[in-house]
Amino acid sequence: MDTVAKILLVEDDQDIADNAMLFLKHRKHNVLHVTSGLDGLEQLRYGKFDLAILDGNLPDMDGLDVCKTFREEGGTTPILMATGRSDSSEIQKGKDAGVNAYIIKPYSLADLEQNVGALVPAAP
Repeated sequence: MDTVAKILLVEDDQDIADNAMLFLKHRKHNVLHVTSGLDGLEQLRYGKFDLAILDGNLPDMDGLDVCKTFREEGGTTPILMATGRSDSSEIQKGKDAGVNAYIIKPYSLADLEQNVGALVPAAP
């Protein structure tokens, strides 16, 4: 079976990343994992992804800054922001920065699947 989507996962928590990668790969997605915002931004700039899942709180560059910079440079890859920040003002900041959808940590794999399915077009 062909992979469904090429997904960039930008997550510095290895346990969360391992669980998400295992789940997404089981769903036949091709997943590239990086642990820093700068690496994530570089991958977004030069790679071709169907979706990026960005941690909101990265050690070197905030996920919102990654998204905002990428959008200002003309990037169009859909972005799912995974964050523990759930207040409406933070979510609005993300929308203003170009985030397509939010998933609140800790998230269930069912929530992850639903969000990925909503942001990635179905395979033919």
